[in-house]
Amino acid sequence: MKIYKAAEERTVGHLIEDKAITHGDRPFLFFKDDRYSYKDLHQGSNRVANALRELGVKKGDKVVTILPNFPEYLYIWWGIVKLGAWEVPINNNYRGAALVDVVNRSDAKLAVVGAGLFLNRFRAIQDDLDNIEQVVVAHSLKEAPPAAEERGLKFNSYALADLMTASADSPGVPVFNWDPECIFYTSGTTGPPKGAVVSHEYFIYFAEQKALHMETTAGDVMYNCLPMYNPTGQLETCLAALIGDAQFALAEGFNARTFWDDIRKYNCTEFVSMGGILSLVEKEPPRPDDANNPLKKIYIVPLPVDFQQRFEKRFNVQMVEIFGQTETGIVTYRDLHNPVMGSAGRAVEGYEVKIFDEHDNEVPPGTEGEIVVRPKRPHIMMEEYYKMPEKTAPRLRHCWWHTGDLGKMDAEGNLYFIRRKEECIRFRGFLISTTDVEKVVSQHSAVLECAAYGVPDESGQEQDVMVAVRPREGMALDPADLLRHVEKDLPYYMVPRYVRFVEEFEKTPTMRIIKAGLEKEAVTADTWDRRRAGFKLSRE
Repeated sequence: MKIYKAAEERTVGHLIEDKAITHGDRPFLFFKDDRYSYKDLHQGSNRVANALRELGVKKGDKVVTILPNFPEYLYIWWGIVKLGAWEVPINNNYRGAALVDVVNRSDAKLAVVGAGLFLNRFRAIQDDLDNIEQVVVAHSLKEAPPAAEERGLKFNSYALADLMTASADSPGVPVFNWDPECIFYTSGTTGPPKGAVVSHEYFIYFAEQKALHMETTAGDVMYNCLPMYNPTGQLETCLAALIGDAQFALAEGFNARTFWDDIRKYNCTEFVSMGGILSLVEKEPPRPDDANNPLKKIYIVPLPVDFQQRFEKRFNVQMVEIFGQTETGIVTYRDLHNPVMGSAGRAVEGYEVKIFDEHDNEVPPGTEGEIVVRPKRPHIMMEEYYKMPEKTAPRLRHCWWHTGDLGKMDAEGNLYFIRRKEECIRFRGFLISTTDVEKVVSQHSAVLECAAYGVPDESGQEQDVMVAVRPREGMALDPADLLRHVEKDLPYYMVPRYVRFVEEFEKTPTMRIIKAGLEKEAVTADTWDRRRAGFKLSRE
């Protein structure tokens, strides 16, 4: 694997260009029955970059993207950053007020929005957008673009096909490793999503370390069924494959029934798993050929040891547990050859990782405390939360990034993740802020007050969202009506599965609702379950 040295080489744009020169027509991307070469993707992203420059996009500008998983994603993402502009990939499940909030806070003047469902959601909120001036409607280049009159936008708009007529030459914009590459909006575990500003160096270093620790080579094919708008899709799979001279198989989304079909179809050797994906895969009926598959390595967030061992044996794969956050990058890896099961491994050479008590004193090995991190080199962690210094500073106390996660470390430096400090719900790879759920639920006219919390799901590894509601006196409230209200402004995965009505809440002396009792009681006999009730969520 080539290691890039100079500041102007350690950028995403240079990486793409160099790999295209090296590998040319060799396939890099597989999508459905199509394949795209290193050269195809380099030239296509150059066209997007040059077209965006003609539309006025320049270095330092922000460009919002709201897109599905499709090959054109790479043209758009790479085209934006080749200009030195900041990519702002937005969770494509956002709608309504949540979508308005993130788009407005990004300061983007141009948005690239997927055709169909995503364009419909964007059109519905266009009158509430403060900064957007132009929109590119991104469609599959294998299909006809939507006509201007069909888009229904008040902004100047263009089809992606229009951009692809621009020059395929390099845009020639000087970009350096310290320049911002992206604003990743986090899942908002302690309030509204925060925009983590990360540099080109962050991207390159992250991908290098992933490829090095997973021992990625030109013979590997990485599989990704997770969204391309987050670091898993962009860094842990796509860019790590690119920097490792490997290949990249992209799916539209996760499907437990077709997971192994895809792995075999593309001869995939490596997979990055988040959330409860592997639990769903394991629940599929056993097959005689479960262990007869090309997959060799799975990169995972912390999971129970017994689950890991059971999965490894059934499917003949090796799991590599890691620890990290969007803000830090991946700071520990469990060793491929000498794994300490149950641990997330030791610190990567570019980071220091320690365990602190509540007074920021380091604790002895084996003692539980907060996991803290700091870099040994510049720009490999988040630069800041965009325009939120009041959120950035508290997390960087005494020059250490406080992760908000509890863990412990053994005498050999192996890290063991325990749980989150902050109140949040983990659901299928998403971290859901209870504050965000409560904010929307409480806006219903019949709700006096509410409390959102997580209850164990059937797998016992994740949580479903539950909300306890105290209705306003004399007002009837139907659970289905409440959820219809909620799903207007929340992504589908944040909509509560369970609704429980209460007459009073137990509270602290400062009038904060105490959730411990509710969490302990979990799903009670009087709890309404939307799945059992047959309530269908709309993803439109």
